[in-house]
Amino acid sequence: MPQHTTHISFFLVLSLLFFLSACSDQKKEQTNTPDSVSNAVLQDLKENKPQALWKALPPSYQQDINTLIHDFANKMDVELYNKIAALSTKLVILLRDQKNFILNSPMMSQPQAQANKADIEKNWDAVVSLFATLTQSDLTDIDKVKTLDIEKFLTTTGSQFMTQFHRLQQSLPENNTGYSKQFLNDIEKIELVSSEGNNAVIKTIYKNGQSRNENMTKIEEHWIPSNLAENWKMEIDKAKQEIAKISPEQMAKNKVQTMMLIGSIDAMMTQLGNATTQQEFDAAFMGFMMGMMNVGAKANPSTPPSPPQPSTPSSTTTPTTNTATP
Repeated sequence: MPQHTTHISFFLVLSLLFFLSACSDQKKEQTNTPDSVSNAVLQDLKENKPQALWKALPPSYQQDINTLIHDFANKMDVELYNKIAALSTKLVILLRDQKNFILNSPMMSQPQAQANKADIEKNWDAVVSLFATLTQSDLTDIDKVKTLDIEKFLTTTGSQFMTQFHRLQQSLPENNTGYSKQFLNDIEKIELVSSEGNNAVIKTIYKNGQSRNENMTKIEEHWIPSNLAENWKMEIDKAKQEIAKISPEQMAKNKVQTMMLIGSIDAMMTQLGNATTQQEFDAAFMGFMMGMMNVGAKANPSTPPSPPQPSTPSSTTTPTTNTATP
């Protein structure tokens, strides 16, 4: 092959590589605009993919959250944490297995409960399933929390929880909750208003014609709301300080009392779970409520009653002589 032909071929290959690289960079730039990022996150949330929020965070923000969760888990008493987790699981099982007894118990005869009984019965299984998703997740094992992969957790447990939550909301009375999938579906689109350097303004346009502007800031090539960027360090520092306050001495000091409380609640829940008739359940439930009242009284003792006030001026005279002599 002539030498000039080789040079031309080499030049064409370099030109092609440069062109493909430029197109790739341009495509990346187009998909990393504040409006395109926000629209992508919005679409993922509509599809019950909460991991989109995690992926949208700057890497250092993700590291901050990872550090907080893992530090918190390492501060926890393993036995105490797992006992509380086991009690939560037992509660979910009780709510599932004794549903009929609970719905026909005396507490459901209260005016407020009666007014909402139809909705309570209709949504009972959905609410129990919602909590079951959490009690069956890695959150109930402190050793797993210590190494929790947040993106994986959100992709699995988070997505399942979000799906169940949205399904539940569809059957709840209107305006019963704030955030909802319906709110997400009410958004028509998100547009870019302006952009200069690492700052931008986007507009969220709703299907009813209303709109709302949001300031955005680019951190580590990730566009996030400006108020989040402004307050992030302060809020993370606060959380770190709270975790730092947890000491082994403090955990040990409260452990004995907490374990006794857990044991009492566990025993009362066992009685409720073993009930085979409505009469047995109601009796066990009354015992449970009395037990909880006693626990609350021990945890928060009331102020001793004040001495009785004198009824007449004469009651303030010198004590009578029948007072016992030392």
